Amino acid sequence: MTTYKRIMAGVLCLIISMSLVGCGNKRNAYDAEFMGVQWVRKVDEDVEFLSFMTDGTFSYYCSCGNPVNDSDLIKSYSYDKENQTITFKAKEKTDSIDTKIKILEFDSEHLKLDFDGDVREFSVERE
Repeated sequence: MTTYKRIMAGVLCLIISMSLVGCGNKRNAYDAEFMGVQWVRKVDEDVEFLSFMTDGTFSYYCSCGNPVNDSDLIKSYSYDKENQTITFKAKEKTDSIDTKIKILEFDSEHLKLDFDGDVREFSVERE
């Protein structure tokens, strides 16, 4: 085998290895049971929709389409499985944004969150 072919084979192996390692880390960061699910909560005369997407994005809005707690300013979130907390990274900070929420309970049907003392319970959206 020529030196050129050996170098190319080494580079190809390195690229494949790095891509597999990179994909594994990203996938593990957003693989909790409550992620990738549309959650709903009935509030007085309205309904709220909450989603933690598996790509690190987040949405939280009411049935009229308005963001809840300035959630439209949130760029991404991170999840600390050990402490059961979600931390938001916002474009800007407002009084309405909670930058950290605590997961009190969750299973495949229910999600209970603590927004700085305001406990909110959600269930899986059924179509």
